[in-house]
Amino acid sequence: MVGALSAVKLTLDKLRSDKINQQLDKQRLESELQYLKAQVNPHFLSMPLTVWYFLIKKDPTWQQKH
Repeated sequence: MVGALSAVKLTLDKLRSDKINQQLDKQRLESELQYLKAQVNPHFLSMPLTVWYFLIKKDPTWQQKH
């Protein structure tokens, strides 16, 4: 009887543990996705630099005017 109750308790504990681990994995994946979405797209950083480069190349005094 004690063995059967112990087996039931161990099974229930394992199921609870698995459920908690699945929830933690889901939260971790959602956090990683939010982190990736929050990162700045490099395109938006490179575009102003490219524009400035061509403006300066076209008119070297442009930088002193602005």
